[in-house]
Amino acid sequence: MEGLSAEVIPILEQLMPGFLAMIVFYWFAETPKPAYFEKILQALITTAVIQVLVAGTERLCYLIGDFYSIGQWSETSTSWVSIVFAIVIGLALAYLCNNDIAFSLARKLGLTTRASQGDAIHIYKQMAAHAVIIHFIDGRRMMGYIDAFPNDRQTGIYLISSPHWIKDDAPIPSPQTHSYMIHGADVRQVEFLN
Repeated sequence: MEGLSAEVIPILEQLMPGFLAMIVFYWFAETPKPAYFEKILQALITTAVIQVLVAGTERLCYLIGDFYSIGQWSETSTSWVSIVFAIVIGLALAYLCNNDIAFSLARKLGLTTRASQGDAIHIYKQMAAHAVIIHFIDGRRMMGYIDAFPNDRQTGIYLISSPHWIKDDAPIPSPQTHSYMIHGADVRQVEFLN
């Protein structure tokens, strides 16, 4: 058992930056979590990218060191640079995903029609500035602005600000109420207004 741990620990240390990048990405990205095997593949690919970036950084530091010495490159330097690259890559991927940048470019090039998030979240982000009418399953309606949209419609919530109940097609303000939290399972449809 001792021989196995001596072989496994260095491998895990090499793979750790890729796993760290994926952890940061899934903390901040509004995207469904993939299956366990797919997460491992993503971490392995990210580890390879980080190792290339670290090797390039080391080489650049040696070139700079010919003119100006900032210290000696060591295993600790490699570890710290790997951690920094992992965090930056995870944050950058989350930013690209949350702002639909990569998929937006791909849609413009005709490569896909998909968005980086689920359909409902993508539509909400496109229409976030518009007022909405929430149609409840029981027939009631509420007008307002969506401040938060549920990731999962069955378990998540809508946060509606500036709420007005609609009765007989007339909005009735709720002057003492700042916002309502509405369970996603209670909503039949969302109507976006001009």
